[in-house]
Amino acid sequence: QIEDDIYVFSKLDENDDYVSTVTESINKITDITNSTLKPSSDIGVDAVITSLYFNGVIFVFLILGYELLRRKFPTIYQGRRHHVSADRQRNIMDLPSGCVPINWIASVYQVSWKDVRESCGLDTYMFLRYIRMCCKIVTVTGIWAIIILWPVFALGNNGAEGFYYFSLANVPLDSSTLWVPAIFMWIFSFYVYYAMDSEYQHFTKHRMEFMGKGDPDVDKQYHYSLIVEEIPDHLRSDQALQAYFEHLFPGRIHSATVAMKLSHLESLVLRRKRVVHRLEKSIASYEASGIRPKHVAGKPRINCCGVQTEPIDCFCHCCVDDRIYEGYPPPKGAHVDSIRYYANELREMNKDILELQYKQKIISKCGDEGPQGSNLLEKILERSNASSISSKNAVVKNSSSDDVQYGSLGISPEMEIGLENSEDKVEPLLEESNSSHHDAQERRNLYAKTSSDENLVPEEHQLVGQQRKIYEVRSSTAVDMDSITIENIANNLGLDFIKDRMGFLGDQIETYVDDLSSIMSSTGFVTFKDLATKTVAVSANITQDKSKLKLQFAPEPRDIIWNHVSIDKSTHDRRVSISNLYIALGAIFWSIPLSLIQLLATAETVAQIPGMDWIITFEGGALKTLINGYLPVAALLGLILLLPIIFEQVAFRYERCKTFSGVQNSILNRYFYYQLANVYITVTAASIWNSLAGVIDHPTYVLEIFSSVLPTVVGYFVSLLLTKLFAGLPMVLLRVGALSRMLFLRSIFSEKYLSQKELDEVYRPQMLLFGWEYPTQLLVVVICFTYACISPIILPVGAIYFFSALLVYKKQALYVYTPKYESGGELFPSVMQRTLIGLICGQLTFIGYMSTRKGFYLFLSLIPLPFITLKTISRYNQMFYLPSQSLSLERAREIDVENCNFTVSDLFDPQIFSKHTYRQPVLTEEISKPTPYRHNMVDKVTDEVNSILNEDEEQNMAEKHTSLSNMQRT
Repeated sequence: QIEDDIYVFSKLDENDDYVSTVTESINKITDITNSTLKPSSDIGVDAVITSLYFNGVIFVFLILGYELLRRKFPTIYQGRRHHVSADRQRNIMDLPSGCVPINWIASVYQVSWKDVRESCGLDTYMFLRYIRMCCKIVTVTGIWAIIILWPVFALGNNGAEGFYYFSLANVPLDSSTLWVPAIFMWIFSFYVYYAMDSEYQHFTKHRMEFMGKGDPDVDKQYHYSLIVEEIPDHLRSDQALQAYFEHLFPGRIHSATVAMKLSHLESLVLRRKRVVHRLEKSIASYEASGIRPKHVAGKPRINCCGVQTEPIDCFCHCCVDDRIYEGYPPPKGAHVDSIRYYANELREMNKDILELQYKQKIISKCGDEGPQGSNLLEKILERSNASSISSKNAVVKNSSSDDVQYGSLGISPEMEIGLENSEDKVEPLLEESNSSHHDAQERRNLYAKTSSDENLVPEEHQLVGQQRKIYEVRSSTAVDMDSITIENIANNLGLDFIKDRMGFLGDQIETYVDDLSSIMSSTGFVTFKDLATKTVAVSANITQDKSKLKLQFAPEPRDIIWNHVSIDKSTHDRRVSISNLYIALGAIFWSIPLSLIQLLATAETVAQIPGMDWIITFEGGALKTLINGYLPVAALLGLILLLPIIFEQVAFRYERCKTFSGVQNSILNRYFYYQLANVYITVTAASIWNSLAGVIDHPTYVLEIFSSVLPTVVGYFVSLLLTKLFAGLPMVLLRVGALSRMLFLRSIFSEKYLSQKELDEVYRPQMLLFGWEYPTQLLVVVICFTYACISPIILPVGAIYFFSALLVYKKQALYVYTPKYESGGELFPSVMQRTLIGLICGQLTFIGYMSTRKGFYLFLSLIPLPFITLKTISRYNQMFYLPSQSLSLERAREIDVENCNFTVSDLFDPQIFSKHTYRQPVLTEEISKPTPYRHNMVDKVTDEVNSILNEDEEQNMAEKHTSLSNMQRT
């Protein structure tokens, strides 16, 4: 622990008023915080052994409880087989059912990695491979640390005791043996590079396979689709976006959709789901009791973990008429037949939603630009008719030509026509923002003469934003020479800057107002007919304006949060920046709540509770030792568990991420940095605050604090890892949350009164939350990196933890967790990068510690290490991360050739490609109907309700067909 007077302002002029003011302010902060902020104190060998015994007892208790519960509740502990196909589990054997505890270890260990990948998907597979990599790194380096470093440290004879007998603290200053841990740090770092390089190559191989051929549960159209962000206003319709990309890639576009802002429709669909839920609940009540349920109209219900209660009208029976109201809608407070009431309400909602869907689909095709949108659609239809006539003529001339095949790069007749019409004079539909108005006008005139696609985009949209205003000013010729002279003088004095910024501000306000009033969003999806064209499109510069038409690989449809898909990308990025600012401030002051926990989580504090003073003297102070060794660690782990919940709410509700994997990635990144704060701020809280004045003057003093304090608390982190090993991993097996939820619902609800959907909700599948689990492994590996060469006793403990974690998470992945989507290991590169950041932190700590050992040349020899690691991060980004984000053109072409047995006409089969795959589900949902009371069961009431709804559906389809025919005639 650093003394308060370890550093003073030796070089500051005390007469300087500014310095005196800063010093007084810092002293006030220090006086206030010294009474509460305390660094995490070290734990001795006796306390760690006591904690080990206590954790061992907890481990035995939790494991025995798990073995009993997994046999009693197989839906909780082996529920994966109820939610995935038989093909997924064909090579996975059932867990042994004997009475021997943890007899499943051998079965889980023997499952091959190939079977794990085929059964669990690439996301889960790479998570397990990451734990395996960490286990390999820590185990191999731990063995060599025992062989090399332990004897060197033990023979140091510097008077260290306990854990520090086998640490660098036991080596005297200026000893030649200090070169041994320095060389070991070099070897350790390069072994980490080697292990990560091998795993990255393995990831890239399977990532390319996933992007080309996919996963059995993933829609094939996902691999052929791109997401388009920042779509210009005049392209914000399905027809216009598809025509634009058809112009760029003739004959290679399957479909295009633009996301819409459908808050009203989404609220109606959500309300309809609630009505269907209550209708199914009423039918279940009738099937269970044989009595038609009744309720008071307008009375609320309570939704408890996905299960709804009966209406809350128990206090109103004396105020209502018991007669059943037959009409619809009934007045508020009337007694109604629940089944008839919700069936009628569902009929009305189906009609309203179908009508609104129909209107929104028309807008999605034409856009919401009024006359301009109609004019654009008319021009596109004219071009389509002209192309079809030319196509027929081309077919007559080339009757022997083969059909364009699925995945083929052969030039189709449509593509040939497009090339003939363009005559190699294809003009970009979006003008360069830095071109002059005169040149742009000449190009548009030339394009009008030579291209058949000249009417794709209205002329008034060729210029965008502030450049339009500047061009208008420059093109004006009705000004005299005096005005030009005055304007030139004003511009030289800065008036041009003011005009430019005012124009920019006006454009931003106009854009913001347009976004508020517009139904079409700036996000869309484009599906291609072959992988090669898609690969070329995503890597090409579509326009000269880099802020428009940003193409990325589309996420899997199941991964998309459809309620958020219409959020503008710039709005999302701005919210992320604001969130990062506040979260960074929280990380800086993270030491305050942690230090308060450390202050309160002591036996002395617990003894102050009335009636608890006996714990100090119990068994000669044994209980006091146990509390001081275990309670701070348990309290820290409890506080850490709250962080991902907060980060998830920020990413989902405020930032409104567009994908579930994006939410998990946001949690992962922020959780990791708070884990670093736990390691590097928790143990130095008081030291940093006490030395704040010195840190402000010399920022490098932070490194000295870390290097002086961190090596002296290895016992604290050993206890932390033991707690995670013996208590944390069994809790992962127990699934306390899922078990408690299921028991709670079964205790307050009778199963026969639950609908089938409510039963499915009780036993719902649970996926592996990578944003929660990855940082947990990162915390352990960062601790191991930090102490690998300073106190290598931590490495065997880390190796045992990672090996146990691999078995536990592999078992859960094979038998419990059910993925709801598949991103192809998208989070893996981010985790690898943060692993190297953790290595840099460990290297800096070791360098700082060696600087205190009076080894100048040792210090110089270690300085290149962090820079090598930074270079390694850059190299991995270039070699693995960037290539893994897109399929190579060579590989795309190979896959297209393999798929050449499919023809282009097959792509329009809904079983392969559909135009609705990337359309918002609220626009494509059919009429909602109640599901039967139980699977594979026919109940009379549900059939009656569905027959009425089917008649309504036929009638609505006929009306829709008539309306569509009338619109086509018009």
